[in-house]
Amino acid sequence: MRTAYPEFDGTNTAIVFIDSGWSNGYDPGKLVFDYDFADDDPSAFNPEYKTHGAAVATAASASAKDANIIHLKVFSDGVDGYLDPHDGEDALQWVIDHAASYQIAAVNISFGYGSTTQPSDILVSDEITTLYEMGVITTVAAGNLGSFGVNTIAASANAVGVGAVDAEAERTAFSQYHPTLVDLYALGEAVPIDDASGRTDLLSGTSIASPLVAGAYASLQEASLALTGQPTTVDAFLQLARETGTEVKGMPGTAILDTDALITRFVAGAVPPRPASIAFDEHFYLQANPEVFDAVAAGTMPSARWHYEQFGWLEQRDPSPLLDSAYYLNNNPDVAAAGIDPLTHYNAWGYDEGRYPASVYESTLLL
Repeated sequence: MRTAYPEFDGTNTAIVFIDSGWSNGYDPGKLVFDYDFADDDPSAFNPEYKTHGAAVATAASASAKDANIIHLKVFSDGVDGYLDPHDGEDALQWVIDHAASYQIAAVNISFGYGSTTQPSDILVSDEITTLYEMGVITTVAAGNLGSFGVNTIAASANAVGVGAVDAEAERTAFSQYHPTLVDLYALGEAVPIDDASGRTDLLSGTSIASPLVAGAYASLQEASLALTGQPTTVDAFLQLARETGTEVKGMPGTAILDTDALITRFVAGAVPPRPASIAFDEHFYLQANPEVFDAVAAGTMPSARWHYEQFGWLEQRDPSPLLDSAYYLNNNPDVAAAGIDPLTHYNAWGYDEGRYPASVYESTLLL
């Protein structure tokens, strides 16, 4: 359960689940698109009551409960449905073609085949690399053989291989492992997943760990766009996840995803603290107002500060790059009504009252 900055929950992003489709056993969530590549069907609905794909998508909500959901079904119906690898490639190509229009942040693949200890170059590797270059993460379950190495999809260049740990931060007995091919670990044993009836299932597998990472990326993407105006990248996410995660017990150099810690660290770096006081910046003011510069240079005006105090603030000119006069007056009508310039008010009262000198400092996250 997320507790830190729950407002960053994947809103206005989408997570794609390439799997066995959605079913009635689990709430499909904010399903915005689905397609069945296995059967060339416009619906990815699977008549099995609790499909693997539906469970995996529900697991992701622990990290990003408000993300939009896209199901791309690549298995034929049935518990042991058949997979044609070309359907997986077609599904990934669909993601590439529609990533912008659906604001896709992440793709999750909670299946695989084989086991390798070396990077792989397989049918879907090029598509995974293209998505990486587009800033879309592809999280892949490392595999459940309990052995050294990962499944061949997880070993693809630029795929993010995910292993599983238990609640005690120990690698689960079933999770595959590798020092470079497993990028992160996440909770993957006895993970509580609520079904459509309200009953809680306890599910295990790297298949369940992987979507937690996809969800964390979607939530970070929302935070990045909201606080910086720029999207994050897969590399930036992985670095932050490794810096804020704890090691798997007995496995130095590993990291367990901690979405709360990750978002907290990002927010702390993205939102600057409010300055306790702001000095009038004469150089800035003269550069921004060349007519004032000319008047001061000609001796017809005593100083830039004099102009600001007499006229500038009423014209919503800024006394410093740290204070936005228009923002301050518009958000604090009592200041304008009192006839006090924003700089004087902020320094004398505004900071102590918790007011923001510019929108860049404003965030309910800091309260």
